[in-house]
Amino acid sequence: MFLAKFSQVLVPRVTLASVHSVSKSRAATTNQLFVLQCCSYSVGNTPDEQKPSSGADRSSQHYTNYVAVENSLLPRHLLSLSDLKASEVAHVLQRAARLKQQQRAGARPNKSMAGMQLAMLFDQPSTRTRVAFEKAMTQLGGRALFLTAEEAAAESPEDMARTVSRLADVVAIRTADHEVARRFAQHSSVPVINALTDRYHPLQLLADVLTFIEQRGPIVGRKVAFVGDGASRMAQTYVRGSELLGYHLCLAAPTSRLPRIAFPEEVVQVTQDVDAAVQNADLVVTDRWATDVPAEQEALAAYQVTPALMDKASPRALFMHSLPANRGQEICDTMLEDHRSVVWDVAENRLHTAKAVLEHLLSPSVHDAVKSAADLLDPVRPSYVPTFTGDQTIIKPHYYE
Repeated sequence: MFLAKFSQVLVPRVTLASVHSVSKSRAATTNQLFVLQCCSYSVGNTPDEQKPSSGADRSSQHYTNYVAVENSLLPRHLLSLSDLKASEVAHVLQRAARLKQQQRAGARPNKSMAGMQLAMLFDQPSTRTRVAFEKAMTQLGGRALFLTAEEAAAESPEDMARTVSRLADVVAIRTADHEVARRFAQHSSVPVINALTDRYHPLQLLADVLTFIEQRGPIVGRKVAFVGDGASRMAQTYVRGSELLGYHLCLAAPTSRLPRIAFPEEVVQVTQDVDAAVQNADLVVTDRWATDVPAEQEALAAYQVTPALMDKASPRALFMHSLPANRGQEICDTMLEDHRSVVWDVAENRLHTAKAVLEHLLSPSVHDAVKSAADLLDPVRPSYVPTFTGDQTIIKPHYYE
């Protein structure tokens, strides 16, 4: 029997070869809810005939990461960090670091996305996200197709999803309304990646965290101060990240601009005292104001990040901004050029985290190296500088599922 080939483990997903045709025909179904092992199979055989493929074969085969649900196989999406487990976030970051190391060493890029198509549906302007995704697909052997705002909005999210997911292997959607992304994903037969909505920007946080780990070591247990618009997408993404990555988040924002999402008070502290928020912080983050209301903008003016404010943080603190920035609003004119600013390093890492996310959703080889808690690094080593060699995992989430 088909399900007999799988054993129960703590990774609730199944990877199947040639799932594009499987997902469209719904030929492979389950009779009950199962927690299935992440397995890889040879392309071209029926489920009963398939055998596990060797690691050497995987780079030339196409896969999609699917979740086993009763009577169907649904694609994995990344609409918010909550769609990932802590161990998955850890591995995506480790994979991104490894891909970056290989690129800088001049290694020939793997072609894990060979023959695959990424459709980018953007109704919002984009620089870093679009360039990162297009280069990521090119380096991995695939192609990226960009649809304009007019094309992306020409049909309902449901109709667009049913069409595009039959023609592309993965979709990146960038929209001003998170509900549009959710509706699209609900009707898509291929993975959907949130490339930015009004609620979350998970790809940006992955690049932020990778940059912090590269320069300061594990982020677990560190103090992160978000200063400014607490209702912005990046503030809310950092709230979600605190639940998975184990950093302590102190959010300084006016009462009129607090997060619009629920958050765990035990790991997220909200204050109107900017100085207290950044005191001894290891990382200070801000984002553009997401409001045009004059009274709210006037309140936000007191939350501007400046070099003087950074002086109150830890001596080795870093500053990050998702960009583009509005100089004179959330930051002063010189903050991006401050020696503690790493915004350009973060922008570079958008490429490598994009590649890692694509591989995570579309290739099983990534899942082979998801480590147990015992393999993860001890976070109490502030002087640690990661080398990203071997099977080393680069962060230690504060809990494991």
